[in-house]
Amino acid sequence: MSHVSPTTLTTDEQRLILRATAGNRRDHTIISLALGTGLHLVEIVGLDVGDVCTPDGTARVRVRDVPDEVDPE
Repeated sequence: MSHVSPTTLTTDEQRLILRATAGNRRDHTIISLALGTGLHLVEIVGLDVGDVCTPDGTARVRVRDVPDEVDPE
């Protein structure tokens, strides 16, 4: 099976999505995180406040490493 990379959004498409979600803080934050960090949706929804904000106020994202699935040929 060949691997095909997904198409990426153009800058204009990103702006349109951000504009469309501007009235919904939750959706806008999710889209902003995905576009700005490259995190996948499953990684974003799994974040806790401590994963993003440190006690000194610095922003960081800590993603838990998930082992690759093994193909049992």
